[in-house]
Amino acid sequence: MDSDASDAGSAAPTRSAAHPARGSSPSSHGVAHPVTPGVLYISRIPPALKPRDLRRLLEPLGTLGRVFIQPESEAARKERVQRGGSRRKRFTEGWVEFADRRAARRAAALLQGTAMDARNKRSRFHADLWCLRYVPGLQWHHLTDELAAQRRARLLRTKNEARRARQERDFWLEQVDAGRAVDHMVARRRAQRDGKEGNRMRVEGRDEGMPRLAQQRRVLMREEREPSTDTAQADWLRQLVLPSRK
Repeated sequence: MDSDASDAGSAAPTRSAAHPARGSSPSSHGVAHPVTPGVLYISRIPPALKPRDLRRLLEPLGTLGRVFIQPESEAARKERVQRGGSRRKRFTEGWVEFADRRAARRAAALLQGTAMDARNKRSRFHADLWCLRYVPGLQWHHLTDELAAQRRARLLRTKNEARRARQERDFWLEQVDAGRAVDHMVARRRAQRDGKEGNRMRVEGRDEGMPRLAQQRRVLMREEREPSTDTAQADWLRQLVLPSRK
């Protein structure tokens, strides 16, 4: 019984031999080699194409990993809507990760320039052509690092634009305040000048309407006038010559 069990076990292939472990591929010598993922770059995304549609179209060619499609910028969307385009969200480019880079290379060679959904003539993507290529050596972490760098650069650019806008706003506000101060100073000086002119006109008008009176001295009589120097000297000599009467 033990011999029968050992024969059956030796004759039947094990699960690891029949189904190689994920992440490795059997070679002609039976040695498993690690499988390297590959990334396809799609330069054009048709309108209304979603990641699930892209996955549905590419899954028959190999095991897929992650799928990412880049949405258009808000500025590009606004410009497109202003020109009369659709308000639907659109995508500009995308990346698809294959579990095996050989499958990715084979998919790029087979699909480039062909109809996206050739088997289904009623599909909205039947008339669209594949615009894709395999990027050798590109891994998904390279893509995420690049997207993170672009996001940081975009954030820095937005901050710089906001700071420049604040500086321009502060400059113009300072100019407006300076202009208001100058206008206030000119108005104050004009008011002062007008006040002085008004006072002068009022004084001149009052002088013209009333007779001008000059202050006159009181007329002194002859007795009240002060004696002249000659008269004083004559009186002094008279007192010396003539004896005083007692």
